[in-house]
Amino acid sequence: KKKKIAIIGLSCLFPDAPTIEQFWNNLIEKKGSTSPATQAQMGIDPELFYDGKNGKAVEPGKYYCKRGGYINGFQFNPTGYHLSPELLTGLDRIYQWSLYVAQQALQDSQHLGKVEALASCGVILGSLSIPTQRSHQLVASIYKQSIDLALQKLLQQPQFDLPSLNSSKEISEINRLGSGYLSTLVAQGLGLSGVNFTFDAACASSIFAIQLA
Repeated sequence: KKKKIAIIGLSCLFPDAPTIEQFWNNLIEKKGSTSPATQAQMGIDPELFYDGKNGKAVEPGKYYCKRGGYINGFQFNPTGYHLSPELLTGLDRIYQWSLYVAQQALQDSQHLGKVEALASCGVILGSLSIPTQRSHQLVASIYKQSIDLALQKLLQQPQFDLPSLNSSKEISEINRLGSGYLSTLVAQGLGLSGVNFTFDAACASSIFAIQLA
């Protein structure tokens, strides 16, 4: 027998749409919200790996489309959570986005700040287990060691050494845990004491999150 559920709060964060109202207006206006990739987003000049030929003709390691659904201009406010603003400011955007969307959904439901109600509220979050900008920086030195050894062997130059990458000393170690820690951070940040977990079901993550919740 199917159980009835009630959706009591909504929120979103999409390109050109930090609110449900703006997202709906964009749909009505048939607004295209894709934009070209930038060096800040890619961490490198997008032109270096761009190949305009579509399909199988594209060289390995290249891409043939520079446009994507990027969230631009969003400013995260790290205050108002049960975690220090300093900690939240040092986390990848995926953490900040998750906190923002969860907070807005609770506010829309009129349960934000209601301690007793939130104590029984859980977080089921679908996410893709892919490296983030800061998690990559944390393990960059390991990548460098492996690449150096491979290139030394390939070039037959034992002294070959790539330039050192950016230091990761100031980056929070929490950024290593992006694939599984998102729901925990949301629960801690908003005082949610129910069950919480993050999982990866690739493109089906959203529908599975609803089913599991």
